[in-house]
Amino acid sequence: MATLTLDQAWTECLKHWKWLIEHLGDYDIESAKRAYLYTNKHSPVDDCYFCEYAIQQPKRGVSHCEHCPGVLVNPRFSCTSKTYNWRFKPRKFYKKLLELDKQRKIK
Repeated sequence: MATLTLDQAWTECLKHWKWLIEHLGDYDIESAKRAYLYTNKHSPVDDCYFCEYAIQQPKRGVSHCEHCPGVLVNPRFSCTSKTYNWRFKPRKFYKKLLELDKQRKIK
């Protein structure tokens, strides 16, 4: 995939996570992520469209996380939060993404 715009990162991420949640009974979360990406013939950085977008941004600071689309909406967003960690609480993570998406569309 070519360089992602911010809107494309959100669109791809939400499609990805919607599919993951629908298929969690068939796979563990990491296998589901790989299955989706294989099916869609795209493998973003760290298997994450947000990470791919963030890494494409000009470097400022130590971490690319400061450019994460979720962080751009809410600076306290973290994909590894104890409350909604993507790996251990995927349904809560998807719910958090939907909440952030609503917030970003209001801005």
